[in-house]
Amino acid sequence: MVEPSKDGKRRVCLVTAEFHGLFKNGGIGTANTGLAMTLAAAGHEVSVAYVDPGAWPALAQSEAFLDQRARWREKGIFLDCVPRWSRLKASVDDFCWAVSVLAYLRARRFDVVLFNECGGQAYYALLAKRAGVFPDAPRMIVVTHGASDWARELNGQLPTNYRVAALSFFERRSVELADLVVSPSRYLVDWMREYGHLPALYQQKMIDVSNAMKANHKRAIAAGVKIAMGTDAAVYPHGLNAHELDVYVNQYGMSPLAALRTTTLNAADLMGWTDRTGSLDPGKWADVIAVSGDPLKDIRVLEHVSFVMKGGVIYKNEAQPTQIDKLSAVALDAQPMRGGEIGIDSF
Repeated sequence: MVEPSKDGKRRVCLVTAEFHGLFKNGGIGTANTGLAMTLAAAGHEVSVAYVDPGAWPALAQSEAFLDQRARWREKGIFLDCVPRWSRLKASVDDFCWAVSVLAYLRARRFDVVLFNECGGQAYYALLAKRAGVFPDAPRMIVVTHGASDWARELNGQLPTNYRVAALSFFERRSVELADLVVSPSRYLVDWMREYGHLPALYQQKMIDVSNAMKANHKRAIAAGVKIAMGTDAAVYPHGLNAHELDVYVNQYGMSPLAALRTTTLNAADLMGWTDRTGSLDPGKWADVIAVSGDPLKDIRVLEHVSFVMKGGVIYKNEAQPTQIDKLSAVALDAQPMRGGEIGIDSF
């Protein structure tokens, strides 16, 4: 293990294919970007090793990339591109780029390296460390945002070629071999343990992660930390987000009212959108749900939503299922509302 600097600051590297400015951000890119900014603000030396086999080497030499590098440098973050390893053929599959990541890390000195499991970029670096052929390897952490298997399951897609199986193997083994596994959602951990088809080692890791997460979240709640619930559900099937609130209340000891605030007022505040959403007030988005029960008595009633209105348009009404408004193609492209207008949130 590389020794950290004497002042306690760490040399941190995020290896990722999703980062703000280089990728049309989803939850993974947003999380990576926020983490890099937080670590840099805390005084750590932060590098982002961007992985994009299809764009190499043109991307690293492009004006757009150099502009992004300069912008992030001003924020204390060094943006870099992982080059293709000299002995790696240009025609290999993208997931084999993980061997280029290993070569990149071997040539540099970091204290901590963070990976997303999606894409399997961590596989060869972790394998080399476990095999004892990566001297002075840094501590390597894998964050579980959403494996490719889950994305295919969500979209009802079947494996079509060997690449699918190989990528799945790289991603699963990355989590098994990691020094530390981090999950952004407690319910995600529970879902992975029940439906993830995990090998025994992975199952034990999920138990360890779950216990540590529960203890840390309880301390945060007791300390009054403001918590906002996220909505990136691609890591498990859509429609299960409300189970996270059940975890907050029945595992962490949060009050039902505080749990409701995490997914309404607090979430809007985190995004800087309290003028648009987060509460039912005149001039804000007409986004409403209804349930058959009192969530202040049983938070789990939110797992069974009977009425949904989005932007003033009713999408679901179990009381009158035949009288549902249908969005036109134009409405789907509409922008979020401004002022007192009723609009469709396209975010």
